[in-house]
Amino acid sequence: MNSVEMLRRIMSSEYQGRMPSNMELAGLWARKLSELAHKLSDEELGSLMEVGSIVYLRGCADGDALTEAKLAIDVARRSSRGHAGSSEV
Repeated sequence: MNSVEMLRRIMSSEYQGRMPSNMELAGLWARKLSELAHKLSDEELGSLMEVGSIVYLRGCADGDALTEAKLAIDVARRSSRGHAGSSEV
């Protein structure tokens, strides 16, 4: 299977379980890598660990952005309630 086929399967997969947190996902990735580590060179393992790190950091950044957006929406809603005649968002 080449990288295009792998990407197609990854992107079309319909995950049915509970979506893991960033920390749980990082732990899952680490466990899977540890199962394969004996088959990989240090360079290959390091490269896969770097990808895991990028995924983890991206997930954290997305989570932070979502939290900030929810806070901004909450502030805007509270602000709009304080103005007479304003409609709620």
